Amino acid sequence: MSYEIDGVDLEEFRQHLTINKDSLDEDITVQSDLFFRVSEAYAFACSRRDAAKENIKQVDAQMDLNIRAEAAEDGVKVTETKVFSLVAASDEHLEAASEHLDCIEEVNIFGSLKEAFSQRSYMLRELVELYCVGYYSDPDYVRNKSEMRENARRDRLGKSDSKKKKRKDK
Repeated sequence: MSYEIDGVDLEEFRQHLTINKDSLDEDITVQSDLFFRVSEAYAFACSRRDAAKENIKQVDAQMDLNIRAEAAEDGVKVTETKVFSLVAASDEHLEAASEHLDCIEEVNIFGSLKEAFSQRSYMLRELVELYCVGYYSDPDYVRNKSEMRENARRDRLGKSDSKKKKRKDK
């Protein structure tokens, strides 16, 4: 199923979430652009949601004024509860509320997609680290995965500690 919001094809972005370990260089190259496009779509969706919420307030206020003016014209007294009920049941309010709910759905979809691309970034780092330590080149590395990660961590910490020592010596 292809789902499009304001020209952004969600299926296209979902396909980009899958990382091909044999083309990490390509995936890394496009990651920042993809993340930006999703973040931008998320920001626009948030703006539309906020505008839709404001539109509900404006529609409700206008309906309230119309109901009160009509009642005053007819010489009928209306209670706050009655006005509120008439506003909430009006077609204009229901349409504005429906629009707001659609916008909330878009925000949720793009928020999830943005989070998924953030996770993709972390996974790309992990896969590159595995590639750098030879995980994909030697079957023995597969058996010693935890040892390999621990050695890589120690190497990183060792470099960090040696930099700290150099700073202290100066």
